[in-house]
Amino acid sequence: MNTNFGDIDDFSATLENIDDLDVYAILEKMKFGDRVERKIEKMNNLNIINIGKTGVGKSTIINAVFCRNLAKTGIGRPVTQHCQLYSIPDSPITIYDSKGLETGRDNTTILEEIYNRVKTQNSSENINDYIHICWYCVLDGGNRLDQNEVETIKKLRQIIPVIIVITQSVGGHRTNDFINEIKKNFDANFVNIIPIMALPKVEESDFGQMNIKSHGLDKLVKTSYELLPESVKKTFAAYQQSSIELKSKHAFRACTIYSGAVAAAAIQPLPIADTPIMIGIQIAMTVNITACFGLKPSNFNFKTILSGLGGPFAAAVVGRTLVSLLKLIPGIGTGAGIAINAATGATITFAIGSVYTKVLSSVVKNNGKIDEAEMIEALNEAVKNVDMGAMKKEWEKNKNSYSKSEAEQILLEVKKDID
Repeated sequence: MNTNFGDIDDFSATLENIDDLDVYAILEKMKFGDRVERKIEKMNNLNIINIGKTGVGKSTIINAVFCRNLAKTGIGRPVTQHCQLYSIPDSPITIYDSKGLETGRDNTTILEEIYNRVKTQNSSENINDYIHICWYCVLDGGNRLDQNEVETIKKLRQIIPVIIVITQSVGGHRTNDFINEIKKNFDANFVNIIPIMALPKVEESDFGQMNIKSHGLDKLVKTSYELLPESVKKTFAAYQQSSIELKSKHAFRACTIYSGAVAAAAIQPLPIADTPIMIGIQIAMTVNITACFGLKPSNFNFKTILSGLGGPFAAAVVGRTLVSLLKLIPGIGTGAGIAINAATGATITFAIGSVYTKVLSSVVKNNGKIDEAEMIEALNEAVKNVDMGAMKKEWEKNKNSYSKSEAEQILLEVKKDID
């Protein structure tokens, strides 16, 4: 006989024979790695145009934001005479890089060509061709924007957001004066201007060497994210490497929606030991969270991490032994059967996703790689501190932030995958 628990605080039994569930078989059947790959492939293409004169440090900024050394990839290909196209490796992000702009020469023709490229692509019927944002790079303390540059920026702003990036910025009065000079070109119209020092730098001065720390990347990333269309925000968040917060934001939404799918599945209480549906939803959730961090399965072994844990959270990450989490709740006794209702199932799933998100946030490395040993240690530590009461409150607070149709669609997809 199954016991139906209407609230996560009222559990008085634990699971037996739950280990009969073969989660690794379910992982194989659902093709975890392939699903992550497909989830990444479904992300919308993000196209950034990076404009600036030779030597201002355009590539350095791209490399710093995405932790990809584009200068050494050799994958650039010409789009026009003065525009080179690069793809961020293993991502749906393309960089359009201006070429040939030089100080002390008339760049009118080049700038017009670049503007026409943006205008043409953003008039395309294929939305994957759209250029979504422009980073217009100007060297701090260098020549002021000439009139052709100002006019190009004004025209570009009628099509896409533009951020004027002050590169190699030392800060202080010199940078502030430079920014104010640029602002004068745009009258009273607001313009986004962000000073950047992408890499630490040692600069000589009359008083000796001055160490300048890197700064400004976080603001560039945050501002760009805010200006980008909703359709490509997730793509940018996943592959930029300056803000874990942005990655976690999308991962948290996945926790909420997939927990909602469990709630939809458990409208009629489910005997967990007899159904793989909840497990399938939790696997699908970890797939989505993994993609939110821009991680490719080839960069870490999911199964190795689960096997290596060997402790109470060994498979709770994908729902194999929910008893591991249930035992954390004071007052649990023993029993032969249990059925779970919508609120409880959603809370447990939300807890699993939240812990997985927290761990990825703490161990994700540059270039979308993680240290598996560090992740195992972090998972073990995180599960010790799971507060199911707090998780329940968090789930209740956010359960109305997604549409019912989204949760139901996930449930349908998972049922199809495990049939």
